[in-house]
Amino acid sequence: EADKSIAIRSATAKEMGATTKYTASDAADALNYLAMAGYTAEQACEALPDVLNLAQSGGLDLAYASDLATDAMSALGLQMSDLGTFSDQLAVAAQKSNTNVGQLGEAILTVGGTAKNLAGGTVELATGLGILADNGIKGAEGGTALRNVILSLTAPTDQAAKRMKKLGLNVYDAQGDMRPMNDILNDLNGVMGDMSQKQKTNLLNTLFNKTDLKAVNALLANSGARFDELSGYIESSDGAAVQMAATMESGIGGAFRELESAVEGVAIAFGERLAPYIKLAAEKITELANRFAMLSPKTQDMIIKIAAIAAVVGPALLVFGKLTTGVGSLMKVFGPLFKILGGAKNATGALSIAFKALTGPVGIIAAVIGVVIAVMMRLYKTNAAFRDKINGIWAQITTAFQKVQVVFGAVLAKMK
Repeated sequence: EADKSIAIRSATAKEMGATTKYTASDAADALNYLAMAGYTAEQACEALPDVLNLAQSGGLDLAYASDLATDAMSALGLQMSDLGTFSDQLAVAAQKSNTNVGQLGEAILTVGGTAKNLAGGTVELATGLGILADNGIKGAEGGTALRNVILSLTAPTDQAAKRMKKLGLNVYDAQGDMRPMNDILNDLNGVMGDMSQKQKTNLLNTLFNKTDLKAVNALLANSGARFDELSGYIESSDGAAVQMAATMESGIGGAFRELESAVEGVAIAFGERLAPYIKLAAEKITELANRFAMLSPKTQDMIIKIAAIAAVVGPALLVFGKLTTGVGSLMKVFGPLFKILGGAKNATGALSIAFKALTGPVGIIAAVIGVVIAVMMRLYKTNAAFRDKINGIWAQITTAFQKVQVVFGAVLAKMK
């Protein structure tokens, strides 16, 4: 079961890495945050596209967006299936008021479960925070202010409750549920219509905390038409997060981020194809090391000496063998030319220089590389299993580079 969950998350992370600005590593981190919040692998993978849209639309760090999504859903009593709608509402609230998705997120986390009392749910919540942001009360400060206003209305002090009753200001409806915030604010504006400024100030000081009066006055000043206007935009926000994310990623910066994501996809493809061979090699080396450690010190010393001799003699024999053939060929090809240019003496000097080059470090390395390539080519031609494995790896690499080519082409197109 655990292996299945890991496989599901891995496949989803790679898919998101290939299709969004975020890398597979970013997507994997987001899935881990969702898992820590209690979501199963299937639930986390289903929610991830909405989390990515939330992060993209607000220019948020993916880990923070995951935290915001899970914490906000929990605080507001929402299901993860509501995340798409919630993200759309935040996107429009950020567009239509003086704030951004990140600040709205901070505010919502600060309001917390108090917002469950709002009759209009997340629409009313985003509207109230948007209005406060228009008046310079943003982020956690805006969340604190709105929370305090809600608490002052729903759980007033004894003195405040008496004043509200005397004025006929009803916070709850006949069923005992909180009335829409805009209706309560409109009623409060109504009862203060004939009051002097001093009387208004005294009333507000009685109903609310003095530190929250700036927020209260901002909400009162924007109740009615402005509240309804912003609320209407937010309520009709379907698809806004996806659209905003696409807009933010439509420039050259977005294209480069997609390229970075695709390049990581290539690296992952390489790593996954090479991992079994690296693991096998590591196991063999470990096995040999363990066997060597079990030998007597005398035997170990002998093996070390033999290996040292082989390290020196092996390449020398290889080079000498190549030189035997190579020198003969050189004499056949260049002998007449050397005679023409200056005789046998010059030919001997030229061959001496060639011999030094071939027996030096560069010549030895070239010889070793040549042998390795020859062995690989021989195996490829004669061993079907080896040939199929090489062809499979090459197909994976080709596919990965094709994805990078497509994204890089998009980058170049936007640079023109």
